[in-house]
Amino acid sequence: MLYRDYLERLFEMFAVALARVSYLKEQKKYDEALLEIMDSGKKIVGIDLNMLNYISDVDMMNLFKSDDPSNAGRFLVLAGFLNEEGDIHFNLKNNNEGFRCYLKSLVLYCEALKYKDVIKTHEYFDKIEKLIENLQEYDLPWNVKSNLINYYEEVGKYSIAEDLIFELADAGDEQILLSGISFYNRLLLKTDEEIEKGNLTREEIENAILELNKMAHR
Repeated sequence: MLYRDYLERLFEMFAVALARVSYLKEQKKYDEALLEIMDSGKKIVGIDLNMLNYISDVDMMNLFKSDDPSNAGRFLVLAGFLNEEGDIHFNLKNNNEGFRCYLKSLVLYCEALKYKDVIKTHEYFDKIEKLIENLQEYDLPWNVKSNLINYYEEVGKYSIAEDLIFELADAGDEQILLSGISFYNRLLLKTDEEIEKGNLTREEIENAILELNKMAHR
């Protein structure tokens, strides 16, 4: 397929650019590394990375055609560059800039997971976990937490997904009630062993569905 050839070229160019960025970071040439990231992002994906940090996630996603499988590669490349940029800003004590970069990177990695038929999503779980660790001192926006619910379901951390569902539901997010019920209904299709590996029980899932239904009809 044409998009697979495109993705292969995309990742090859990204690997070359990332090697240059890593070298500059090792030499502590942070300004040059930032320029390399900006130039490479524009050249490889055609997106101004600096702009991404200052627009909403909705506006960011509107830059891409929906249902285009090539988006998987674009999201991963942009997420990788923004992750590198975040590292540099934190090294320079520009924590606000670093936070914005990490946050956008996390969103893009989570969006890429929706294309698991196109890419090997499991190869990026460690990167997502590292970003979550780096952002653990911050209160994340609700839309990011919503994305993380999908991630935790994907990796089988069902109890953590549950915590986020009820956190958002208690905060008045009505949309999460329906998506939360759908999440639990998907879990009910799994074996008891699979459910328990995610630190839940079938009884807890059934009780959670009842609770979300009550909240939805208040």
